[in-house]
Amino acid sequence: MFKSLSQKTKASYFLILAMAFIYFSSGSMLLYLPKFFVHLGSTKQEAGFLVALSVIPFVLLSILSGHLANKFGSWRLVLLGNILHFSAALLFITVDEVSPLVYLLRIMQGIGHVCVFTPLFTSVARIVPDNFKAQGIGYFTIAIQFGTASGSFLGELAINNLGYTKFFLIVAFMNTLCALASGYLRGSEDETHAGTANSLGEPNGTKWLLVFGGMTLILVLGGVFGTLLQFIPVYFDEMLTSGVIAEAIPGRAFLTSGLITVACIRLLGGKYSDGKHKGVIVAVCNIGLLVVLYLITYIDSITTSLLVSIMFGGFYGLLYPMTNAYVLTKVGAKVRGAVTGSLTMLFEIGFRGYALVAGIVAHHLGFEWMFYSMVVFYAVGALFYYLTILVSSRRDFEDVVTDEDQTVFEEGMVVDKE
Repeated sequence: MFKSLSQKTKASYFLILAMAFIYFSSGSMLLYLPKFFVHLGSTKQEAGFLVALSVIPFVLLSILSGHLANKFGSWRLVLLGNILHFSAALLFITVDEVSPLVYLLRIMQGIGHVCVFTPLFTSVARIVPDNFKAQGIGYFTIAIQFGTASGSFLGELAINNLGYTKFFLIVAFMNTLCALASGYLRGSEDETHAGTANSLGEPNGTKWLLVFGGMTLILVLGGVFGTLLQFIPVYFDEMLTSGVIAEAIPGRAFLTSGLITVACIRLLGGKYSDGKHKGVIVAVCNIGLLVVLYLITYIDSITTSLLVSIMFGGFYGLLYPMTNAYVLTKVGAKVRGAVTGSLTMLFEIGFRGYALVAGIVAHHLGFEWMFYSMVVFYAVGALFYYLTILVSSRRDFEDVVTDEDQTVFEEGMVVDKE
C-alpha cells in the first residue's frame, strides 16, 4: 500500500495514525472518570449515566461532522474537538462535587469526540486509494487499539501515583499535541482519491442499495462486538457461581487475547483484505463469526475461552475494515464524509444499543439465549447485506441486457433504411 502513496500522502497518513494513537490514549484515560465521579460522591448509577451522556452528541452529530469535514476540511474540526477536550480536562480540575457543570463537561467531551474521530476517519477515507482502502482503515484501527491500550494503563498509573489533578493535566497535554498536529493535516486536504466508476457520484441508483447493505453489516458488527466486550466477564462469573464451571475463567483472558488477535490479523493480513479474493474472505469471516457466537455457549475452561476468543478476533478483525472499505468505495468524494459519519454512528448505535436488548434477553431467558439471539441478529444483518448484492447484480445484468437490445434495435433500423 505505502509504495502506491506519494510522499505527501504518506506523511499525512502517518500523521493521522500518530494523532489517532495520542487522541485515543487520552480518551481511554477517561475510562477512569466513573472512579472520579464516585470519588466526588456520586452513586454508581449516576456515574453510569454521566459516562453514557457523551454518547448522545456522538450519535446525533456524526453524519454532520463527516459532512463538514468533507466540505471544509478535517483539520478545523479536529482542532475544535481537541480544544473542547482540553478545556473540559482543565475544568474538571476545579470540580469538587457532581454539579450541573459536570454534565456540561461530559457533553463537551461528547461533542469533542465527534469532532475528532469522524473527521480523522474521513481523512483516511479521503487520502487512501480505493484499491487499498481496507488496508488503510485496518492500520488506522490498529493505531486506535494501541492508543486505547496504552491510555488505559497510563490512566490508572497516573491516578494511583499522581492524583486526579495531574491526571487531567496529562489528558490536556495530549489534547494539546493533537491540536497542534491538526494544523499539519491542512496540507492533506487536497489529497483526495475519488470513488470508483461505480460510486454514488455516478447516476446509478443501485449503488445506494449496496451502501445500505454494508452499513447494516457495520451496525450488527458493532452490536456483536459491544455486547461481547460488556457481557463476557459477567457470563463467566455467572457460570462459576451457578456451578457450570469448577474454576474461574478470567474475563480479561478472553478480551485481551481477542483484541490482540484483532490487531495482529489487521497488521499481518491487511494486504489480503484488498486483494481479488476479498469477497471470499468476507463470506468466510461472516460464516465464521456466526459459528463463534454459537460456540461461546460451549466455553468451559480457560483453554476453550482462548480458542474461541482468537477465532472471534480473527474473523472480526478483518470484517470491520473490509466492510467499511466496501461502503466507502461505493460512494463518490462529495458524499464520502457524510457516509463516513454514518458508519461511525451506526457502529456506535450497535455497540451501545444492542447491549440493552441483550441485557433484557439475558435477564429473562439467560445468557445462552442471549448468545443465540446474537446469532440471529447477526445472521439477519448478513443476509440483508448479501441480498443487496444479489439485487444490485440482477439490476446491473438487466441494464446490460437492455443496452444490448437497444444497440441491436438501432443497428436493425440502420439496415432496414439501407
